[in-house]
Amino acid sequence: MSGAQVVNQTGNYGLQGVAAASNVPGARWNPAAWSDGSGNLWVFGGFGYDATGNGTLADLWEIQGWSMDLGKGSQLR
Repeated sequence: MSGAQVVNQTGNYGLQGVAAASNVPGARWNPAAWSDGSGNLWVFGGFGYDATGNGTLADLWEIQGWSMDLGKGSQLR
């Protein structure tokens, strides 16, 4: 998983139903997010930036194969 290195980045939606490395959600805040039993991260809506600008979002993203092992193998201070 990766993301933009700048704030207020717009999303790149590509073609619906077609996975591509260039498809990325735009910057957002207050989305709903959850993981499923297959280890995929799902993100829905919030407020932020779609492909054309900002506002209320109602888009659904599936990020496959993500992991979040906080602190695993490292020392937190």
